[in-house]
Amino acid sequence: MTFLSQSPHFVAHDVLGLASPTRGLRNAGRHFSQFFLGKDCEISTTPIDVSDSLRLNTLIPYSMMQDVPCINNLLPVEIIGEIFRHYVFDVNPDPITGYSRITAHAGARTSAITLCHVCSYWRTLAFSISSLWSSLCVIWPKMGYVHLVRLWLEKSKSRPLSLDLAQYHSSEEHDIVAMRQILDLCIATAPRWREISLSLTHALQDMFCGLEEGSIGMLESFDVRLFKWSQCRKSQLLNAFYSSPLLRRTEWRLFERALPGNPPWKQLSAVTLNCQSDSEEFFTILSQCERLESLDVDVRFIMSQSPTAYSTFSLPNLFDLRLGMMSTKDFESLFDHLILPRLEVIEMRHGFEDSSPQGWISLRNLLSRSFCQLSSFIYGGYNLDEAEFIRVLTSFNLSSLVDLSLSVPITDNIIDALTNEQIRHGSPPLPLLRHLVFSNCRTSDGVFSTFIGSRLLTVESVEVHLRGVSAYSDDLNAMENLQQENLAISIVLYGEIFRSTVVA
Repeated sequence: MTFLSQSPHFVAHDVLGLASPTRGLRNAGRHFSQFFLGKDCEISTTPIDVSDSLRLNTLIPYSMMQDVPCINNLLPVEIIGEIFRHYVFDVNPDPITGYSRITAHAGARTSAITLCHVCSYWRTLAFSISSLWSSLCVIWPKMGYVHLVRLWLEKSKSRPLSLDLAQYHSSEEHDIVAMRQILDLCIATAPRWREISLSLTHALQDMFCGLEEGSIGMLESFDVRLFKWSQCRKSQLLNAFYSSPLLRRTEWRLFERALPGNPPWKQLSAVTLNCQSDSEEFFTILSQCERLESLDVDVRFIMSQSPTAYSTFSLPNLFDLRLGMMSTKDFESLFDHLILPRLEVIEMRHGFEDSSPQGWISLRNLLSRSFCQLSSFIYGGYNLDEAEFIRVLTSFNLSSLVDLSLSVPITDNIIDALTNEQIRHGSPPLPLLRHLVFSNCRTSDGVFSTFIGSRLLTVESVEVHLRGVSAYSDDLNAMENLQQENLAISIVLYGEIFRSTVVA
């Protein structure tokens, strides 16, 4: 019995793109996985009855497929291996999280196990490629996963491992038992851990007692959500992580009442945390992070009883700054202390908590002081000083911007300020803008399409959320007339079925 999700197509030379090896392999993988594997379904622990091989051709009845050359004879092992890697790590992103599954990585439903169900040749080949098994994600574990995890880790051989293990409060007792057995298997491979992500309750905190400082020497990255762990158990685990000389990326996901203790701040290149912190302590530590390239924080500053005048300092390698829910004063304090000459990305997910202009002034001062070339600006929230917001968007500090994503209410005033045709003197604002997302557009009909029409020389993709078909008939008609342009347009109509117009 052979299952094909749709009629197969021959993988010809033009599909492989042999003139460009990297592009060719990826194209081959994309076609191969789409036509022969289709959408992945839940992983079965029982082998599937399949034919000896899958065969290629276009719209050929199954009765005639016996005379068609086997795919295994058409492509070299190296290319099939690349296709396998593409299928395992790049195909079928899954927006649904939280249900029980075992996959290659979080956010996917694909794995090398599926490949092993196709035929004996594929099973042998998949087992021989250890990189297919070097990444493992287990969410809401079941007892049936234990033998799969054992197989997975065996087939990874001596490869460095990326592990994502999650077990939540609502887990049944037998699921906790399953996770304990899975943790036993994974902890035995601790010297090979390269990346580790843990979302675990206190019921499992005793599992890591055997980990000692220096026992995880290959660890480069960790992400922890440790629910109700005792401070002693938490410190023991984190100290084992901190002792790795290769550690570069750390993520503390739960809100802490203080900065994490004893991390090797000087060697870190990426930090994600949410915490309360004495402002002087925070800036003292941050000033030591000379290697820091990415910083993602939700921080509540506690002012010192005897504050001193802390001067500005430079983070010479920081290019990505992402900020969560903070008070406007905390934003101001952070912006007023930093010099970021390499800054390229700013994300302010929740924006300023009030409509006062001071936060925007501090942001403009940071950009001016840093002489940076910002390429991406992401801003959300509801409270907005529109005049200061426009002043920032149209300033020289954002003239290098390529990506702009805004979820604040977009008005006619904001669009008019950014429309090239409205600029009579000097250079237009955001002259390099290519990718645009407006998630809350409240403009008059025709204003947005005029804005896009004025930027056809640079803009490549647009996503806009509009409110109702009848209110934007002129905009929608104008967008349809732009279909001959090299522009990708995605339109979301509130209260309507999702409409997407993509122009290649």
